Order: sequence, then structure tokens, then C-alpha cells
Amino acid sequence: MKKFCPNCGAPLDPNDKFCSHCGYVIDNKQSTNVNEAPTQQITQSGNAQAKSHNKKLFWVVIGAAILLILAIGAGVLFVHHQNEQEIASTVDRMSKRKLAGLTIEYAHLHYKDNSAWNDVYHDAQNGNVTVERYKKYDIDNSTITAKGNNYVYVINKKAIFTTDNDKKNSQSAITLSDGKRQLGVVKATDAYKDVQKHNAVSNLNKINNESMPQLNDRQLAVLVAFNEFGTDDLNGLYKTDDKNFSYGEDYRGFYSFHTGGDGASMIYFKPVGNMVIVKHLDVKHAVDAADAKMMTENVKKSDLINKFYKTDEQKARVNKFAGPDYIRTSDSSDDE
Repeated sequence: MKKFCPNCGAPLDPNDKFCSHCGYVIDNKQSTNVNEAPTQQITQSGNAQAKSHNKKLFWVVIGAAILLILAIGAGVLFVHHQNEQEIASTVDRMSKRKLAGLTIEYAHLHYKDNSAWNDVYHDAQNGNVTVERYKKYDIDNSTITAKGNNYVYVINKKAIFTTDNDKKNSQSAITLSDGKRQLGVVKATDAYKDVQKHNAVSNLNKINNESMPQLNDRQLAVLVAFNEFGTDDLNGLYKTDDKNFSYGEDYRGFYSFHTGGDGASMIYFKPVGNMVIVKHLDVKHAVDAADAKMMTENVKKSDLINKFYKTDEQKARVNKFAGPDYIRTSDSSDDE
């Protein structure tokens, strides 16, 4: 076979000691066979291309896998966030009566051996749930006192729970007690999640399926008066768009009544769906009535009812002061 100079590639004779083209000293072992050189170059080039292709394919696969993982993770986070938002919204819409229902169902899942909560659970199954609110409550020779702005909520005079009144339900914790000892503390949203986990939402809805009493405006006025000032001294109920009164547009559709002898005791309220908008002068934080600012509050009807219109005694008292002997109305249609 013909050989070539390993230095410059010029053709060589078999016995050449030097390259006639470049003068390179020839070692017969170093000379290159003409048939071998192209094959090695082709093989090396093919291997390099294959390695480059495989490397690119590897990174494409890795990139696609990373994108898939990120997409799945984002989807899971989105669904989780949506679920958390729905739970928070559901819990925030609960009145204290329905929050009591949630507490009853949660206690049934975790404290079945507790006689007080077990009795309350069976009462609730029969549609008998009465929730009363106190700053402190005596039960089983013990006194339970609410902290700060919170209240003690007593269910059927047997079981007790407290919660953070100055926070939304979804941001509050529920403390359960049977009057003798504290049983546990749970976030309201976690309690609802636990009820979901145990497939007990339908049972919770059954407990909370309480039809709200339909109150006329006189009864509602009494509840507002009780709630705002703790009084039933009502000196007249009028609608602010009555022809005998002149009010601004901000008061259109409101009712008004006095709880005393002067204008500073005037309260305005307007039922809107399940809420009551209440306006009154903040005389407690003013030097005198002339400097008092008008306050506006949104109060849940269910909270007013649970607080002042649950027991037979409460209902009789409200109905008494809502009667014509105690409230003068400008129009008989107010009673409808």
C-alpha cells in the first residue's frame, strides 16, 4: 500500500528515510496507510456528531420535564389556593349560630366521649340549638370569663365555645370547653377542613339548616336598640322618606327611632338582605353631642336574632316592646 508522510501528507516510497517534500525523518511505523486515514476521520466525525445530537436531546428532554413539573406544580397550587379561598369565604359567611353548628360537628368528630358535647350533638340532630352570648358564664360550679372583646357562647346551656370577635371567622380560632375544662383550640377554617375530610359537610348543613324568623320592622328596631345601646326605651319608629320628615339621600329607605329624649339618641337602620345597616351618633367618644360623628355599621340579622330572639323569654320581651303601646309608627304599612 502507498504510504504518506505523517508530517505533511506527501506520498512516500516504501524505503524513503526522509520526506522529499518537507524533509521529515521517516519512521516506517509512523507512516499512514492511505486506506486507514479516511476511515478513522469518518468514524471520529460520526462519533462527535452522535455525541452532540445525544447531548442536545438530553437537554431537550430535561427541559421538557422541568416545564411539565412546573406546570403541574402551578396547577396544584392554583387549585389549593382556590379551595382555601372557598373555605375562608364559607366560614366568613357563618353567623355565630352557624359557627356553633361547625363547632358541634367538629366536637362530635373529636370529642365523642365528652358528655356535654355529645348531648349538644344529639340536640342538634333534632333541630334544637340555642346559642346565648355572655361576657362570663357560670356552669358546673365554674365561671368562664371571655377575654378582651370576646364573648362566651353557650350552646343549650351545656357546652361552651369562644372565638375572636374582632376578627373574621376565617382568621379566628375556636376554643372548646365543657365548663369543667378546655378541650381544644382549632382554627375555624381548619375545623371546616376537618369536617370536609370526614365527609360530614352534609351533616353540618343539617345542623345549620335553621330557618330564620321573619321579623317586621318594629321587631327589628327593638333588636337594633338592644344591640346598640342595650335599651328598649323606644320613642317612635318612622321611615326616613316619610312625607313628614326631610332627610338626605344617604338616609333614603332608612327607619329612625329615638332611644331617649334628644336627637343624639336617634338611630337609623335599613334592612338589606341578611344585613342591617345601622347609623347613629358616636356620643360615647365625643365631648358633647354636637361634636359627635355619625357611625355606620353593618350587622347580620342572624347575629341579632341569635343574641336577642332565640329563647321564648327573649321573643316575648321583643314582641312586647315592638307592640303599638311602645312604638308609634308614621304609617301602618311599617308593620307589614
